[in-house]
Amino acid sequence: MEHLFSHTVYHEEENTPEGTNIGDSLKRINADGLELLTGFFSPSPHYKRMVGGVHLPYSTDWHSVWSGTFVPDPNEDVKFIHFGHDRKEMVSNVTDAIGFASELEPKYGVFHAGSVRLSEVLALKRTDKDEDVLRSLTEMMNAVVKNFPKGEPPFTILFENLWWPGLTMKDDKGFRILKNDLEFDNWGLCLDTGHLMNALGSCRDESESVKALIDIFKRYPKEMKDRIKTVHLQLSTSADYTDNYVPPDDKVPEAERWKFLYSHVSKIDQHRPFTSPACVELINILRPDQVTHELPSGTWEGRLEIFRGQRSFFQ
Repeated sequence: MEHLFSHTVYHEEENTPEGTNIGDSLKRINADGLELLTGFFSPSPHYKRMVGGVHLPYSTDWHSVWSGTFVPDPNEDVKFIHFGHDRKEMVSNVTDAIGFASELEPKYGVFHAGSVRLSEVLALKRTDKDEDVLRSLTEMMNAVVKNFPKGEPPFTILFENLWWPGLTMKDDKGFRILKNDLEFDNWGLCLDTGHLMNALGSCRDESESVKALIDIFKRYPKEMKDRIKTVHLQLSTSADYTDNYVPPDDKVPEAERWKFLYSHVSKIDQHRPFTSPACVELINILRPDQVTHELPSGTWEGRLEIFRGQRSFFQ
């Protein structure tokens, strides 16, 4: 089992101070490599020898465009919001993202399997059903993967659960849709522990949250567990926040609403490190090939220390 450090190609100068030797840093914290967030461009080749896997770029509200319920402004760059202005452009952009990431020869690439309408990001209720989002996802990914040799992606595509409509992994319903509707074989699942806690909506305490996840994991069928190749290990006990959350008034200017969005999402999806070795049991049940310690942003040295702390629970 590999333990990976979460890193990004964006804002590189902020994330890695000048003169930093990433390879030496990884050795120092007992990391086996990087899970690297990539983009719609060629990544620097110096990452190649360090990458265990990649996290493909994601968008917030791709399902609305794919399903035809929303048409983006043709003058806006919407790759990170909708993947594109229409189905053809969306397929082209996601294909490009996978192609660029393949230059690093990763073992896998994580793809967010959820979507939320822009008008509902700050709302309490969601219009879209999980199964509708997942059927859009399989349609889109089938069209994308047909662009690659033999109709298979250049690396394993791992679909990641969110707390937004789509793949939540509270049970095996989403897995069944993926299994039945995907037309290519080289796919799997990336289970994010914090995202699952967010989806449950009742996680306030680390110990009780671990117990809740263990109970869910034990109900997964073997074929679903076998598809879980990577775990994003992070703690998100945000139920108190969501229980007391009051959406901003519709009269608040759009610019202010978007500014609030980032704070809102980070308060839900906390990406905190576990403080107890009880988290090891989560990994022991799932037995993934990789564990990515997807932890808070901050200074380079601070991120290394947080990784080292959570990594220390594993021998």
